Amino acid sequence: MKGDVLGAVSAATISLPMAIGYGITAFSALGNDFIPQAVVIGINAAILSCLFTAVFSSTPTVISGPSAALTIVIISVVSELQAAFAPFMQLQNYDAMILGLVALCVMVGASLQALLGIFRIGSLVKYVPYPVVSGFINGIVFSLILHQLPILLGIDISYKFFDLIRLLHLTDPATLLVGSFSFVCVIIARRYFPNFSPPLFGLLAGVAAHYIIHPALTSTVSGRVIGDIRIDLLKPALVGISWDTFDYKLAGSVLPEMLFFAIILCLISSIETLMSSAAIGYHSGDRCDSNKDLVGQGIGNLAAGIVCALPSAGSLVRSFANLNSGARTRWSGVICGLLILLIFITAHPYLSKIPLAVLSGVIVAVGISLFDRSEFAHFFVSIRSKMVTREVTLNLLISLTVTVLTAAVDLILAIVVGILITTANFVVKMGKSVIRRRYCCRQVRSKRVRTIEQTRLLQEHGSKIFVIELQGPLFFGSAEEVAKEIETSIQDAEYCIGNMKRISEIDATGARYLLQIYESLKKQGKTLLISHIWEETRLWNSLSYAGIIDEIGRNHFFQDLDSALEYAEDQILCGGLCEISDREFALAEMDIFAGFSEEEMEIMAGRLSSEIYKDSDVIIRKNDLDRDLFLLIRGMVNVTLKLNNHQREIRLNTLSSGNTFGEIALLDNEPRSANVVAVGEVTLFRLTYGNFLDLQEKEPNVANKLILNMALNLSTRLRLSTEEINVLAEN
Repeated sequence: MKGDVLGAVSAATISLPMAIGYGITAFSALGNDFIPQAVVIGINAAILSCLFTAVFSSTPTVISGPSAALTIVIISVVSELQAAFAPFMQLQNYDAMILGLVALCVMVGASLQALLGIFRIGSLVKYVPYPVVSGFINGIVFSLILHQLPILLGIDISYKFFDLIRLLHLTDPATLLVGSFSFVCVIIARRYFPNFSPPLFGLLAGVAAHYIIHPALTSTVSGRVIGDIRIDLLKPALVGISWDTFDYKLAGSVLPEMLFFAIILCLISSIETLMSSAAIGYHSGDRCDSNKDLVGQGIGNLAAGIVCALPSAGSLVRSFANLNSGARTRWSGVICGLLILLIFITAHPYLSKIPLAVLSGVIVAVGISLFDRSEFAHFFVSIRSKMVTREVTLNLLISLTVTVLTAAVDLILAIVVGILITTANFVVKMGKSVIRRRYCCRQVRSKRVRTIEQTRLLQEHGSKIFVIELQGPLFFGSAEEVAKEIETSIQDAEYCIGNMKRISEIDATGARYLLQIYESLKKQGKTLLISHIWEETRLWNSLSYAGIIDEIGRNHFFQDLDSALEYAEDQILCGGLCEISDREFALAEMDIFAGFSEEEMEIMAGRLSSEIYKDSDVIIRKNDLDRDLFLLIRGMVNVTLKLNNHQREIRLNTLSSGNTFGEIALLDNEPRSANVVAVGEVTLFRLTYGNFLDLQEKEPNVANKLILNMALNLSTRLRLSTEEINVLAEN
């Protein structure tokens, strides 16, 4: 509890001056007479948001309150309503009408924010591109500073910024001096007294300076203070409207724009809240529920909208002050809200004497600290490292564009333009190329280990197989490029394999292009094979619903690239090059006995024993200590390996008739390195390690010739693997 109390005191000292300043700034367009009520609005927004967020949020130490970004949105809302309600300026309840509609806008935004959390779609807010967020933050900072300049210079608050150029001669030196002193004090406190609240330090120092030099001030501007703050100013925002004289038709005409502003309020508050909760959760170790955070902030904003028409969001500055002072539970937020309420009730006569110039200096200093420098930092780092990329440059330009539009034109237009630019950039990047690499299969082959003769033939005719690996989404912007690439690159190839392992999505256009590629190749007497799409997968279902699977044919789709390669190799070898039928090999035909005489073959045959295995029988088990050599004369076997800490087995390769296995253990006297499992019925000969030793002792020449052939077979496989790696690396 001690830590929560200390954290609450620290957060309250930051929240109070910021809430006062943001309240005045948000409703500055309503004139000097509205300043006292604007202060009450800001303070009560901090109280209500802090209390409700603390109770309903999932992040226990987050502190919520008015923010710079939301303040600028409210300025825009008030300005739009002023322009629409110009005919009502002489009415007694003019301010109340505007305040009531602003409150409706805030409540709608708060309701949308809560709904985002209730329907668990709050995480979608995180997908707003960061360059847009960065530019928007910086635009808000500039707008906030620009709105403070008239006050800081001592020029009447009703003047707009663009009038300052011709009104600079009206600058009041005393007001500028007091405001600048407050600004400098905040900077000094942040640099040398980080444990003390910099905004509070600047506020107290500025107030002291103002009243020290106040007797010497002659200007009424330099002496301008908040004004008479009264408890009775706290009342629901909708109460002051005279509904009998209210122009509903005029109000209805601005409702669509108010709805758009409500959506903007919802998005900005949600982004700030989620960023704050994520950062606080990371530092405190608390697991945060983003949807619950949005519900809590939405409820807080709804309460604030009903009473005071100023929205809030989770604040990193306040929350870190709370956390770093020892707060650990949600009681810190409750105590912070109650503490601000207590200060308001007991000290409002003193708050009314705070000079506006002091608040302006504090807000400018806080605004500068909020400036986001990340995109600039990335750009200058890339310049120093001489690695300026298009992506870094474009992100900086997007951020600058949004900044300028937010500060100089319109914040809604800034967000829309920023998102449109990033979306267009994303579409261009996705449509630029989905081709990861392409290669013919002269050196790249399937995992099926074939005889030396078959391997030689595949080397000679491997260019008949062409593989194109794709990545990312195959959609309308990229599918046409794939079709053109295949048409220009396939050349003499008879089989084109589309490797879809890294394809994340296929839209209707991409699916139709696949069919178009298939039909185009078919007319040329060529075949399209597609890997990594098989039954019950998401991509299979997408193509199946579009009718593409049936039109291309199920036998053209394979579970992985290796299966497609093996199929294409079999078709090429069967095309008159050699026989790959499942026949039984004679011992003399096997590569391991190349160069053996009839007499030497008889010596070997006397030491071999015949064995038959059924489908799925394990012939060799990993880590077995036997050292026997196996000669596969009929059937196929898979060499598999179970990954550490995984139940899944991977296939290293497949051995067909005419190959041998078990040589490594025979030669290096180490445990077996993989499993060997029969595929269908298998016939093989076994040379036991004992018979091998007997062969070495009694027939050393035969044994040496056998070892030499084993070494040649292993070196051939190793060389082929090296060539394959080189081809894949180059592509």
